[in-house]
Amino acid sequence: MPPADRPDGAPDRDAFAAMIIEQIRQAGEKGEIAYDAEGFRLRVQGEHTNIANLNNLYDEYVRAGAAERARLVRNFVRSWFAPLKGVPEDFEDVHPDLLPSVRPRAYIELNLLRMRLQGIQHPAWPYRPLAGHLAVSLVYDLPESLMQIQQRHLDDWKVTFDDALARALGNLRGISGHGFEEAGPGVWRSPWQDNLDASRLALPEVLREHPVQGDLIAMVPNRDTLLLTGSDDEEGLARLAELAAEAYEHARSISGLALRLDGDEWLPFLPAEGHPAYQQLRLLAIRSLAGDYADQKGLLEQLQGGEADPAYIAPCTAMRDKESGEAFSYCVWSEGVHALLPRADMVVFYRHDEENGQVLGSAPWEEVVQVAGDLLKRLDLYPERYRVRDFPGEEVLEALLS
Repeated sequence: MPPADRPDGAPDRDAFAAMIIEQIRQAGEKGEIAYDAEGFRLRVQGEHTNIANLNNLYDEYVRAGAAERARLVRNFVRSWFAPLKGVPEDFEDVHPDLLPSVRPRAYIELNLLRMRLQGIQHPAWPYRPLAGHLAVSLVYDLPESLMQIQQRHLDDWKVTFDDALARALGNLRGISGHGFEEAGPGVWRSPWQDNLDASRLALPEVLREHPVQGDLIAMVPNRDTLLLTGSDDEEGLARLAELAAEAYEHARSISGLALRLDGDEWLPFLPAEGHPAYQQLRLLAIRSLAGDYADQKGLLEQLQGGEADPAYIAPCTAMRDKESGEAFSYCVWSEGVHALLPRADMVVFYRHDEENGQVLGSAPWEEVVQVAGDLLKRLDLYPERYRVRDFPGEEVLEALLS
C-alpha cells in the first residue's frame, strides 16, 4: 500500500494509480501498462487493448472504509480482465445476459471523443437518447462487471440495436419485481442497489405502479438511485430535490436533471418559477450540464491541438445569485476570438482593447439565437456547441442589450 497523503488516509491520485497498476500486474497482466496522469486513466496495448478511467474508482475509494476499499480494488482488477473473455458469437447465447444501461449522454459522447484521440477514426457506440441528456445503451452482464456493447457486436450477431434493446429490457424487467421503498410522503426510492437502478428509467410501466400526485417525475442522481414523485406534489418535489442533491454527490453520479413522463417518453422537467423546489432542481440541472461541458472542453482542446486556427473552447459556468438565490449558467462571447460556445442560459458579450476589457452586457440564449443566429454555427457535438468567428455588430448588440 502506498503512503497515505491525505487526511482521510487515502493515497494521492498518482500513488493510487501506482497501487492499481501493481495489483493488475500481480493478477497476471503481461502488457505494458501506461498511466496517463492528466486524464487519470490506464492503458495497455499489445495482444489486447484495455483502457480504464480511474476517476470514479478513486472517488469511491476515498469515501470508503478499509474493508470496502479492498473490495473496490478487487472488483476493479477482476473487471480489468473481463474484456479478454469476450462475448458469445451467437446472439441466442448472449441475449439472456443483455441489459439496458442508462447513463449520461455525455458519458458516451465524450468517450467517443477519447477514442478519436486514441486514433480510432470512426468509433461506433450505439445508444438511444433519453430526455435529450441521458442515453440508453446495451451491456453484457458478466460476473465481475458490465461490458459495454459496441456496434461491431451487433454486426457480428446480425441484429439491430432496437431488437437487442427489446431483449435487454425484458431481462431487466424480469429482475425488477420488488416495489420501490417510501422515502417520504409521496416519494419513492429504488431498492435494488445493483448498479442498474438508474436503468429502470427505461421501464416506465414498472414505475407507473407507484401512486403519485400528477405526472410521474423521476431523477437518477447516481446509478444506484432512482427517485419518484408527482408533479403536483409540492412536498414530494421538495423532498425529491433534497434526496437527489445528496445522492448526486455519489462517485457514480448520473444526472441532476428531473424528468417528467409523457406517455412513454421522458422529458426534462422543472416546476414553475416560485415553486419551493424550483431553484434547487434548476441548480442541480445546471451543475450537471456544466460538468459535462467542463469534461468536453479538455477533450476538444486536445483534439484541435495541431490545427492552424484552433478555437477557444469557452466554458459553461454555473452561478447562483447570492441575493435572489436564482441559478443560471452563462458563457462569454468575446470580440475578435474564434470560439466554440456552449449553450448556456445567458451570453455575456465582452470587448477587449489594448488597455483593458469591458463587459458590454448580457442576453438570454434564446434572444441571442433569434437576433444573431446567423453568426452561430451549430456543430455535431453533445453537449451542444456553436462556432463563432465574428462578433455582433453595433446594431445587433443594441437590439440585444438595450
